[in-house]
Amino acid sequence: MSAIPYPVSNAKTILLQFLRAILVGCLLFLIGLVISMTAFFSMYDGRIYPGVTVAGQDLSGLAPVEAAAQITRRVDYPERGRILLHDGGTSWTVTPAQLGFFVDPEASVMSAYQVGRSGSFPEKVSAIAGAWFTGTSLAPTLVFDQRVAQSYLTSLAKGIDRPVIEAHLGLEGAEVVVRSGQIGRKMNTAAVLPLLAAQLSSLRDGAIALPVQETPPIILDASDQAELARKMLSAPLTLTIANPQTGDPGPWTFEPQTLAAMLAIEKG
Repeated sequence: MSAIPYPVSNAKTILLQFLRAILVGCLLFLIGLVISMTAFFSMYDGRIYPGVTVAGQDLSGLAPVEAAAQITRRVDYPERGRILLHDGGTSWTVTPAQLGFFVDPEASVMSAYQVGRSGSFPEKVSAIAGAWFTGTSLAPTLVFDQRVAQSYLTSLAKGIDRPVIEAHLGLEGAEVVVRSGQIGRKMNTAAVLPLLAAQLSSLRDGAIALPVQETPPIILDASDQAELARKMLSAPLTLTIANPQTGDPGPWTFEPQTLAAMLAIEKG
């Protein structure tokens, strides 16, 4: 029994129909893709693409003006935050805004708006897809005007700084006058600024120990020397010659006022 040959023309026809179907399917897919992308870009024309957040705020689908208003309303750390500055047992509480720190909503929104709108077309599509499927989280644009912080710290330093004062021992007539010394203190405002910048950029409350340099005087306390001088001037001083003989001069008596005029006080 002989085999019935399959017509070659029929095989070619089936193959051409299959290829035609594939081409038509690809063409329809591309048309659908173009239509979908056109609709997507039209929907988000002038709006932030889905999945983009700034400081935890979802800005998907918002116009820049709307997004800036939302950041201003919800990212309130500059007014709500508290920074504790302390020097030993003394402390001051200040808001970030008082230190010249604030969030720039317009600049923050522009960074969000540019996601998927910069670079080549494949880069744009990749950025949009990344934001859509995994999310794109951006940090807000922060502004720290250190001139404002410097002015605040300078004002604060007026209550912290104090000059070095040496202990003083003197006389007013026969009275001994003593004044204790004072340890000098100087706040290093330049060293505080980077500490503030680091704390403020975290958008969290915190405490900062103010760096204060202390300079002790050469003589802090002259009370012992003052007591010695008081004893010397507490009564007249009488001088006599040891083992005096007849005709020897003396004795000599010096009143406290006279002794005070003869007393010289010098730093050791």
